This record gives sequence, structure tokens and C-alpha cells, in this order.
Amino acid sequence: MKNKLFALFFLLLINFALFTGKAYAVVINDLTSDWTDGGLPIAGVWDLREGASSLNAVPHIVGVDTFPGVQPAYQGNNFPVWFKSTFDGSAFSNPANIDWQVGDVIMHTDNGGANSAAVWTSTFDGTIDINGSLWNPRNFNRSQNYSVTVNGGPAILSGTVTDLTDRNNREIFGAVGINVNVGDEIALNLIRNTTDDYLGVTFTISSDLIVDVTEPSTILLLLGLIAIVLLRRSTPVL
Repeated sequence: MKNKLFALFFLLLINFALFTGKAYAVVINDLTSDWTDGGLPIAGVWDLREGASSLNAVPHIVGVDTFPGVQPAYQGNNFPVWFKSTFDGSAFSNPANIDWQVGDVIMHTDNGGANSAAVWTSTFDGTIDINGSLWNPRNFNRSQNYSVTVNGGPAILSGTVTDLTDRNNREIFGAVGINVNVGDEIALNLIRNTTDDYLGVTFTISSDLIVDVTEPSTILLLLGLIAIVLLRRSTPVL
């Protein structure tokens, strides 16, 4: 009887050894789908900045073009401004037919030439992929510059968004296999090239994060419970 119990205990140990370890968990942060109005950081990971300072949440955009209704935003001193549009561009009369749709994230670069950025902060150690796109919502011959940086270092991606881009023909950017640690910042920096203007923005961070399936303390607890059960079963009943 004791041999059978020890054999059972040994098999259980092997079972734990085989099924305890690592697993992959897909982590995706998307600025558009994560977006909420009313306060930063968005979803605990996104900040919107002018220089090094976070923008203020405002219930309605002010000092910019006349909007056809209420438009919550994150805003500096008029510019820069970021918002998730509550109106189609077709609702505007001056200028007409701005090229964005309800639910698009839109920003307006700073008219004083300051940098504005959407900044993602890592909550884990691992490797990430960066994907995004930019477009010019109106043809005013106003180009805008962009760059992607890690912790404020040299640009790993950069370019210029011209009037040749629109919502259906965007400037696409991306990078794969970027190593990050907890607290590292990935910034999409946007600044005027000629004259400040609007940009449509998508920005996504994804990672196949490796995580522990079972904590060591949990394994020890379960093994202890198994041992108690086995010992009780092997004790003769008086």
C-alpha cells in the first residue's frame, strides 16, 4: 500500500513539473481603442504631452476651429490638442470635408513649434512591436514631422507627413523587437514642419509577454496539501 502511495505522490510531482513554467500572453495597447476622456494617463499607460508636461483634460476644445458640437480634448494653451473625434469631418462647414471620421484620434501640432507626444509607458520587461499611421486631414500645404523615440533617445523612426497623405493613403510606421523594461517610455513625437495643423493618428504597442503560469508559493502549498491527504490515507484506522 505504501509503495502505491509513494508512486502516486511521485507521479503528482512529475505532473507539476511538466505543467508549471512559462506561457505567452499577448499584450496590446492601442491609443484609439484605449482612449478615455477626462484624465491622464489613459488606460494606465498612455500620456499626452507638450514638451515634458502632460496636457490638461478639457470638456470642450477651445481656441481652435469652430466645432459643430461638444468635443472633449486634452489640450495645452490652445495648442497642441489631442481628441477622439465625436464628429465626422463632413460636419464641418469651414473648412469643408475634413478627412476624419467619428472615433478617429486627431491632434493639432503646437503653433509655437513645441514638440507634442503620445507616450506609452511599459508595465513589464520584454520585447515589443510598434505600429502606427499618420495622415493629413486637410489639404492646406502644411506638412508635419514625426519621430518615435525610446526614453527620449535618438529617433528609431522618423518622417514627414505631407498633403499627399489622406485617411486612405497614410504614412505608415513600425518597428519590431524593441526591448523594454518596466517604466521605459515609447514616444510618438509630432511637431510642425512648415505650419502647424491637424494630424490623424493611430499608435499601437504589442508584445508576446512571457509570464509565470504558477507562482512557486502556490506549487508548495498544493504539494503540502497532497502530502497531508496521502499521509492520512496511509494511516491505519483504529
